[in-house]
Amino acid sequence: MYPRTYQPTLTVSDNVKEQRSFHYFHICVAQETFGSVQTAPWYELVLQASQSVPIVQHAVFALGFLLQAREADAKARLLTCATTSQVSEDLMRSSLLQYTKAMSLLSSETSCSQASQRSALIVCPLFVWIEILNRRLDPALQHLKGGLSILNSFNSAPSEPRIASSLRDMYARLHAQARFHGSPTSDFNTQAMNVRVGSPGTLSGPFADLAEARRYLDGIAEALYLEVRNIHTSTGNSKIERSSIDGTAGEDDSSLFDMLRISLTKWHARFVTLTNDSTSGRPSPASSAEAMLLLQHLSLNMIIEGVLCKSEMAYDQHTATFERMLSLAERILRTNRPSGLAVLPLDSGVIAPLFMIALKCRDIVVRWKAVALLELAPEQECMWRRDDVIAFARWKFRKEGHENPPTGDGLYSEVVPLADAARSHSERSSTQFVGGRAVTVLHFKVGESAADGSSVFESEITDLSADMGDIL
Repeated sequence: MYPRTYQPTLTVSDNVKEQRSFHYFHICVAQETFGSVQTAPWYELVLQASQSVPIVQHAVFALGFLLQAREADAKARLLTCATTSQVSEDLMRSSLLQYTKAMSLLSSETSCSQASQRSALIVCPLFVWIEILNRRLDPALQHLKGGLSILNSFNSAPSEPRIASSLRDMYARLHAQARFHGSPTSDFNTQAMNVRVGSPGTLSGPFADLAEARRYLDGIAEALYLEVRNIHTSTGNSKIERSSIDGTAGEDDSSLFDMLRISLTKWHARFVTLTNDSTSGRPSPASSAEAMLLLQHLSLNMIIEGVLCKSEMAYDQHTATFERMLSLAERILRTNRPSGLAVLPLDSGVIAPLFMIALKCRDIVVRWKAVALLELAPEQECMWRRDDVIAFARWKFRKEGHENPPTGDGLYSEVVPLADAARSHSERSSTQFVGGRAVTVLHFKVGESAADGSSVFESEITDLSADMGDIL
């Protein structure tokens, strides 16, 4: 769609403030995320389109102003400075103005030409990010649904128009994370989009590079999260095209998850071949990217194990895997310290895997190490917010009688895995109004569940964020 060698000009407006917002966006894109394999979606698509497509340009300005406002707001909280706070408010107003202009152009666009549809495809992820950064998850998911609908119309066209692979990659990652994270007040997952963005096909040879390995792993993640969502919502209807993953068929959920597990095993074998054959002089970012992909691979395997296991005690068997995940996350964080700037990550990141360790590992020392690493993570990775997941992990620790971390005095030197009777699990969240105020209610089970899943849920009103999603 766009030439890979394209380099956008950094002069896009005569307005000094707009020009500054574009530069800020450019800086944040340049250091996109931890272990990033490629930043092509931003450089090849967004920045180029912003040169000539007004709707994309206004969206970029809006996002640039918003990112600056977040930085100014952080400084204001740190310095307790009224002047800095006023700067943040002015930047927020500028962001809203540019966002309104972009939305107006989108709603007034009546052309069904491929050019206008491509512009809409490019701008929808920007709208998603604006809403996510403003802590408005449901409108973000609505924008994503709109973009997926357009992409689906391209896919179903008699002669499918060419869509840049980096654009498909962007949607595949956002789609998978939206499926997994969800929102209890959105219809994104209850009115399922029957579209598979990532379709890596059958593995028939070694990976050409890390980007190809990442794309294939993204396809497995999208399929897995979609099926987990179907189970979570009790629809009982698998929307996965079984033949698209590995060329095999499955008759029920167990065979499907077994098939996904086989796909992950094949992926890992080819990934090891790729990394072993690579030159020893590979720069450190590539090494960090490899760690990120390995972390995602282990996380997907653990999700499959969690779906298939019959008891929370089954996680006793996977402490070594959790420790390996912890080691990879620590390596990523050590190599890529947060810069303080907001980033627009498309990778799965470290927050969700560390959150999984804190929730599911049976070793309390490992769980508290995961929380300690979460405190070093970026403020946000896609829909996952660091402070939200830490707050939830601490709530669960209190519920299970481990409110305080190990003290180093040998108290936890002989750790015994939590007994089933003490285990909190099957957590779900909902938003309710109590005294006219919206609160998050956690529904959970304690102790061993009945084999048919009929165990009774307990409920507790909490001060946790409603943006935690609806699958834990």
